This record gives sequence, C-alpha cells and structure tokens, in this order.
Amino acid sequence: MEKILFYLEPYCFIFETEKSSLVYNTLNAAYIKTDNLVIREILSKLQDVSNGYSVELSAETLHDKEFCAWYHEIRESFSGDIVRLDSTQKKPFIFRPRLRIYNDINTIRKENGRSLGESILRNLSEVTFYMSSECDRGCTYCNQYYKQFNHCTCFTSVDSPNLDEKDYAEILKRLEAAGLQRVNFVVGNNFASCKNFMYVWNNLSAYPFHAYIYMPYQTSVDFLIPYLKERNSKLNIYIHSVAELKEIIAKKDKYSDDSISWLMPVSSEKDLSVISNMETMNNLQILPFYTGDNLKFFEDYVYMSLYDLLEAPITKKSIYRRQVLNENFYGKLYIYPNGDVYANVNRSRLGNIKEHLLAELVYNEMNSEETWLQSRDAFPKCQSCVNRYLCPSISNYELVIGKTDLCKDMH
Repeated sequence: MEKILFYLEPYCFIFETEKSSLVYNTLNAAYIKTDNLVIREILSKLQDVSNGYSVELSAETLHDKEFCAWYHEIRESFSGDIVRLDSTQKKPFIFRPRLRIYNDINTIRKENGRSLGESILRNLSEVTFYMSSECDRGCTYCNQYYKQFNHCTCFTSVDSPNLDEKDYAEILKRLEAAGLQRVNFVVGNNFASCKNFMYVWNNLSAYPFHAYIYMPYQTSVDFLIPYLKERNSKLNIYIHSVAELKEIIAKKDKYSDDSISWLMPVSSEKDLSVISNMETMNNLQILPFYTGDNLKFFEDYVYMSLYDLLEAPITKKSIYRRQVLNENFYGKLYIYPNGDVYANVNRSRLGNIKEHLLAELVYNEMNSEETWLQSRDAFPKCQSCVNRYLCPSISNYELVIGKTDLCKDMH
C-alpha cells in the first residue's frame, strides 16, 4: 500500500504561537506563515522528534485547497516536499533543527562552584573600561550617551576610590590569563589628564589584546595615531557636531589610517539630511541616539519591519543563540573607574573587580540570567510573537526606551 509523506528540510525551522505557525528557511529566508488548523496540526506532528521531520498525509488533506496552496509555497521555496513510498520502502528520517546546550547555567549550578575557573571564563569575550579623566565639554547628553553605546561620561566615585595604575596592571594580567581577546577603553575629553589611561596605553604592546579606544574628537588625538598598529589598537572617535565633521573632512588625508573609525550620534531626520548633503569619509558610522523625545525618529529609521527582517537569511546558529541568550550582551563586562562591574550599564551591579574574582563576576551574571541569558522569551510582547527567534536580541535601545518591540508590521 502506498504511503504519502510530507517532510521539511533540516535547514528549516518551525515556530508556533497560539494563533499561527511559521516555517522559516535559513538558506533563502523563505517565510511561510499560516493560521490554518489542518496545516498547523501537520506542523505540530513534525515537531515530534520521533517522526523524523516527516508525517503521513491523508487523502483528504491532499485535496484540501489551503493545504495545496501552502504546500506549493513550501515546495517552490525548497523548504520541503512530498514523497511516495511503497510497502517495501522505509520512511526517511530527517534530523530536525534542535538546540543542544552542553554548558548551560543549570549545569554550572549543579557543579556546585567547580566551574568557577577556566571553563566559566570561556564565556567572557569582551571587557570595557571606563577611564576617569577631567572633562569640560559639558555635553547635553553626557549621562545618556554611554547608556546606548560605548561613550565617555562623567563618573563621580563617592562610595570608593578610583582604580590606580597597580590595579589596572593586575586586572590586565587577569584578563590575559583568562585568554580574553578584546578590551575596550572609553576615555573622556582630556586623555592627557588620565594617568591611568596613559599607563595602559604605554603598556598595551605587552598584552595580546585587540584594544579598542573610544573617545570624543579633540586635536590631541593625533598623538595616538602613529602607535595604533604597533599596539594592536583601533581608535573610535566620536563627532558631536557638523562643525567637527567639517574640520575632520578638511584633514581627511591626515586621518586616512584604517585603524581609525568615526562615530556620529544622530537624533533627528534633520541631522541625517545635513550629513547626507556633505562630503563624508568611508569610515564614518552613524549611530541613532535616543534623547527621550525623538521616538518618531526611531520609528522611522530604527524600527524593524518584516521586510527588513527577511532581507537576508538568518543562520541556524543565530536562531539557536537567540533562543537561549542575548547576542548583543553575552560575554561582555563593563568596569567603572571605581572598579564596579556590570554586565550592562543599564542593569544591576555585579560586584567590584578589586573584591571579586573574574570567575565570580561571570558566575553572578550567568546565575542572575538578567542580561547575558535574556532572550526575547523574557518579555510578554515578544512571547506571543512567532518571529521572536528571528528578531535580533534586545539591545540597549530597547532598555533605554523602555519598549521591547521596536518593530512594525511584525505581529
């Protein structure tokens, strides 16, 4: 007796909510959504591992008009097909996409702290130091920029004194021992007044780190440029006005080094219009900045539509990651001038680098599941959305705006 089986390819994911089901093809970004109950039942059966990503179809289903139209989409997008088997043929077994985690937080907890060593430090990928320095720029958004991207701010250490040169030397040794590859240094307007940064800068070549330095534009920045490659460093310079941008463009030959990037916060359509009508540099990056009263600008230029989401295929690895962690935050620590450590500057303090081992700080973050392991499942509006594992992870913009669904035409 002939059997008719419907199957999906192993590079396709099934996502389901109470109201709809979605088949997503990671090779070509085919996006096939349905609320048909017959089709949803088929997809539900495919989710059963024992079925091997295939399910037998009834004659009634094969003649269902909505199923036939849906099947045509599946077949035309190379997402699946129908196969006919006689009684002598065995049913094919296709391994559906399935997430396996070998070193999750539950495993770490069960180890009773034995993981507080090299293994847990493998989760650490990037550390950012905020370096204290004198500043007289008086930026309107001084205490808001750094909440959205790596940017200097004026820190006042009331509870404890700032780290000194010996502290930084010890911390950098600990980071080197942990095998860290990337370290960021965020410096204020007057880096010459920051003895700690000058100490670090003069000793960078002794460490294997890729060092990224973030600072506002100032004429004294020229001092650093000849040494960037020698110290395995990249300079990221903030431009805060059109006047500064014009000054830099006039000297662009001087700043043509590929180790220099220019970053410009933009908060309005007018800003974008002015910049677009000017000559600029290839290495200029525009950063949307939320001021508290420019949500319309974000809705027009930052919010993601379904078209944006499907513009390029989303890989299986990205989808797996987004199910269990935050791609934007995972593996990052931020150290303030007084040694306080955060997994995200918009979240709770984890501890102090002078009082805690690096492994303890990493464990504290992973155990809290507040930042690194925060997927979109943690937010009610995203929980009910069939696209939640396709969307990029929550970013600082969502945390600052206080709105998790920076999207349109997606639900």
